[in-house]
Amino acid sequence: MTAAPPKVSVVCLSYRHAPYVRAALDGFCAQETDFPFEVLVHDDASDDGTAEIIRDYAARRPDILRPIFQTENQWRRCGHLPKRHVYPRLRGRYVAFCEADDYWTDPRKLQKQADFLDANPDVALCFHPVEVRWEGESRPPELFPSPRFRFHRRRFAARHLLRHNFVATPSVMYRWRFGRDPLDLIPEGILPGDHFLHLLHLETGGAAMLDGAMAVYRRHPGSLWADAHRTDAFYLRHGVRMMNFHRAVLARFPGAYARWMAETEARTLADRFAAAALRSGAEGEAALAAFREAHPAYAARALRGSPRWRRWRTLARRALRGAVKYLP
Repeated sequence: MTAAPPKVSVVCLSYRHAPYVRAALDGFCAQETDFPFEVLVHDDASDDGTAEIIRDYAARRPDILRPIFQTENQWRRCGHLPKRHVYPRLRGRYVAFCEADDYWTDPRKLQKQADFLDANPDVALCFHPVEVRWEGESRPPELFPSPRFRFHRRRFAARHLLRHNFVATPSVMYRWRFGRDPLDLIPEGILPGDHFLHLLHLETGGAAMLDGAMAVYRRHPGSLWADAHRTDAFYLRHGVRMMNFHRAVLARFPGAYARWMAETEARTLADRFAAAALRSGAEGEAALAAFREAHPAYAARALRGSPRWRRWRTLARRALRGAVKYLP
């Protein structure tokens, strides 16, 4: 007898998550549902034993775990890894996310969210608060979004998410629009990709927040956002992709508020990127050249407002390669 297709697909991206992945896999295996679901675990050529842990769990739970193993790291090769290697394989009409360094704490999380989407056909995505834990730091856990935010409203539209991404990745479940719409709607080379995915789904319906934290979101030294907005290295690594995100918002969402918000954020990001690059020697010079090549107008505007220190101007001249006329 042919097994019923999964109602929910779960996307789990993994890279060098050996210390954390067991908690994520345990959270998947503990789910209690009255419908079939699948978990696509994509390991991006980890070299720390992560793949072996995933294989062990998949052998024990082949009914839900569908692993995808890469032999060469794809993050460095393609503009949008899940769009190319995971999304085409999803079979569920609802899609949830949990990266391998996060984990779910409620065994009925999938059931609660799927039931909510069943009962509310006007909702395109639902989410819930998560507990943020800071690995290796003395900071106590905290809720995201904060309790004060939760009492403000429970239903949201695209305009609410344009300014701030308050939907944590391990909390979201989508009414997956890409069963009928082309994956080409998802731009290449953007960061954060989940934020844009939220906005794309909010073209088809609203967003709703459920009560109660049902997942843990880890902040640890190896995570993508570990040093978010705190160090020059963060902007040098991710600035171009983040600027690509704002430009994609400008191109996709034509409303006046969307244009104003994306343009404001893009200019702020360009200023921070330029300042970080000009403080960072040869590494900053290379990053600034790449930034200017990708987004010349924003780079020029940012550099025009940079401090007029001689060493900064010299570095900027070399990085801009002939665009000295834009400097103050």
